[in-house]
Amino acid sequence: MNDTSLDGRCFCDNIHYRISPPFRNLCLCHCESCRRAAGAPFLAWGTVDRSAFHLLRGELSYHRSSPGVERGFCNRCGSSITYYNESRREDLDFTLATLVDPESLQPRIQIFTEDRLAWIDCRSDRPNTTPCLARLSRNRSQAARHREAEAMKSLETISWQEFEKVELRVGTIVAVEAFPEARKPAWKLSIDFGADLGMRKSSAQITTLYEEVDLIGRQVLAVVNFPPKQIGPMMSECLVTGFEREDGAIVLAKPDSPVPNGSRLV
Repeated sequence: MNDTSLDGRCFCDNIHYRISPPFRNLCLCHCESCRRAAGAPFLAWGTVDRSAFHLLRGELSYHRSSPGVERGFCNRCGSSITYYNESRREDLDFTLATLVDPESLQPRIQIFTEDRLAWIDCRSDRPNTTPCLARLSRNRSQAARHREAEAMKSLETISWQEFEKVELRVGTIVAVEAFPEARKPAWKLSIDFGADLGMRKSSAQITTLYEEVDLIGRQVLAVVNFPPKQIGPMMSECLVTGFEREDGAIVLAKPDSPVPNGSRLV
């Protein structure tokens, strides 16, 4: 047994399990799916590598609560134990309250607070380490909230080391050309990333919101360590980032204040 591993069990003692670190995504979930699955106002979850969860006694039963999702429980007492989503094949969520020592791991955030029951006092149920998240509008349909709950659980987690591999750098657009050969309307951009990275070219489908005059001298945030990609007659050497609006238009990502070209997002 690893000194940092933790044991858990169900209410009737039929199921015993052991988990090993790292323990991630410690949260209180207020989504309707979790609430109805457990018959509780909210559920406290953590995540481990799927290979780090070991049954020591008994066998879990499973309920396929939605496409690609299985919830593991004890078929004698009904205790909710695990949550598995096929989109996160290497991960397994477990209920913090079924740990032998449920105070050994503390939730860090609350999620789906828009689904929180009105009679739960936000001030009393929030984890001590984080501010209570703002309550969103309750005017959306239950189906929409359910989809969002499942989507949040399906987000793939990455390690800090994986994030560090992404080179997001600031550059200044110094030249803009039409790109008539592109399948969708786009601009050809020449971007100065400073002395170390130099000048790089990219294409960007941003013609809906930006004219040439809007782009010259504008700082943008781009991924510079993707391999070059051939796009029609040009070779794209970086990926300019932005945010997609509901109408499909792209809003460019940029720093709030000017920073030196080549500055890295940290």
